[in-house]
Amino acid sequence: MAARAGITRQHLRRVFERHVGYGPRSSARILRLRRALRLLDTRGETTLATVALDAGYYDQAHANADFRDLAGRPPLALADWARSHHFHPGWVIMGARKRC
Repeated sequence: MAARAGITRQHLRRVFERHVGYGPRSSARILRLRRALRLLDTRGETTLATVALDAGYYDQAHANADFRDLAGRPPLALADWARSHHFHPGWVIMGARKRC
């Protein structure tokens, strides 16, 4: 993205953080987690591994780690919590850590 815009990666990260609130990598992790949560919400009897791959994760372990790191819960527990609290999968989810 930086090369296409004709700027350095550092400048892109600073501008991105200023306008979005998080850097490109953190934002990508949040969007991927939201996509996985949405898939968990809309798919019936699918496996976590399938959801993880369809959401853009390398594997289920990578998805589990992101769910725990960003949301503080494993995927199924977060999906159950979201349903019980009428949490819309499109809302931003952030845990205690901002680091990526």
